[in-house]
Amino acid sequence: MVTVIALAAAPFLFKDKIKEMIAKTLNENVNANIAFEDVDLSLFKSFPKANVTIDKLSIITNAPFEKDTLLYAGETNVTMSIKELFKGEGEAMNLESFSVVNGIVNIIFNKDGIGNFDIALKEETEKIKLFIKEIPGVKAIHQLRTRSIAGSIFCDVHVLVDPSISVSEGHYIGQEVDKRLIESFPDITDVTVHIDTEDDELINPSYNLPDRNTLQKILQKHWHDLLPETAIKTVVFHYLDGKITIDLKLPLVLSNQVDLEARLKKIVEREKFITDVKIFYYKFVFYFYSFIYILFFYILFVFLVIC
Repeated sequence: MVTVIALAAAPFLFKDKIKEMIAKTLNENVNANIAFEDVDLSLFKSFPKANVTIDKLSIITNAPFEKDTLLYAGETNVTMSIKELFKGEGEAMNLESFSVVNGIVNIIFNKDGIGNFDIALKEETEKIKLFIKEIPGVKAIHQLRTRSIAGSIFCDVHVLVDPSISVSEGHYIGQEVDKRLIESFPDITDVTVHIDTEDDELINPSYNLPDRNTLQKILQKHWHDLLPETAIKTVVFHYLDGKITIDLKLPLVLSNQVDLEARLKKIVEREKFITDVKIFYYKFVFYFYSFIYILFFYILFVFLVIC
């Protein structure tokens, strides 16, 4: 009985891991756009082997066969030993069989005799990937596409950065990726860098969350009797894992208000998509001598005007 329950529960435990591994492996080894609708794992379908089913797999080629469908498979089945499911990140999984149901393969050649099926990433692309990962600020890469036209390489890369950094710092990291690639790889003539705070290759967890204007209205509704409107307008929103966290900057004088933080954080209970409110206090620094200096020149200016 315990074995049956374990076999039934395993697909739920390993499905996301398998889905992520398939997407990562394909995109890291193929110079094409890969898409699929879903992935299912079964330990009964090919018992005692594990069976992975990929639904509606499509491979869309890049230049010089841009947007051509190389392969479409209604259902792709892969079998492997159950032990393969327990391998760690970075370990290769050994597949035992591969089959396709309702598959279409579209092979074409251009006038230069080049086939659209030559989509394996070249050694140069691997060098580019490793190079980008070493650039300060880059946490990971979850998509890298290159295409070669007349000896020139065009790169399109999605770079993961720390979600807590500012937009301007993320932009700076993107500029560094662009600049360093062109400086270090003579054949690269154009680079497009997408800065991401999370891996949205398979799903977009923040797709249905409210935008800034809507969020500010929600905050105003909950906090109108606690904070000035200017404080609400300057909040920083972080969209991560389908939820929102809030950074709130307040003048130090407000820290004396009894239960202010507790009252502000009640919004987490009322709005389920908000997971946390982080409060930062700042103080105004008044420099006496600077004031005297400015006042002196102001009086001097008035005196000169009068005279």
